[in-house]
Amino acid sequence: MCARVLPSGKKIMKYQLVLQWQLEASNMDFENLIQIEEVLRRQLPKQNYVDGHDCGAGEANIFILTDDPQLSFKQVEHILSTYESWPDVRVAYRPLSADDFTIIWPKSLTEFNVA
Repeated sequence: MCARVLPSGKKIMKYQLVLQWQLEASNMDFENLIQIEEVLRRQLPKQNYVDGHDCGAGEANIFILTDDPQLSFKQVEHILSTYESWPDVRVAYRPLSADDFTIIWPKSLTEFNVA
C-alpha cells in the first residue's frame, strides 16, 4: 500500500476518509462546507491531514488523509456532532491505492461513491 507524500515532502497517510453530504437532502452549502473544513483543520490531531474539498454533482465532500480511518472518524464525530449538518453526513474511507470505499456512517448506508 502506498503512502501519500504531502507538499512538505513528508510521507504519511495510507487512507482517504471522506465526509459527504447530499446537497438536495441536507442543509449543506458551500459556506458551511468551507467552515467545517477549517474547523477540522484547526481541531483534528496532527496525525490527520485535511486534504481539501469538492462540491458538485449533487454532493459536497471533505477529504482527510489518515493512517487510522476509524479513529479519525471518532475524532471528526466528536468535533462536528453538534453541527446542524452532522445528521446528514455520510462517511467512508478507502486505501489510497484502491477505488472501493468502506462505509463507516451511517450504519444503514449500503452504497458510497464520490462523483
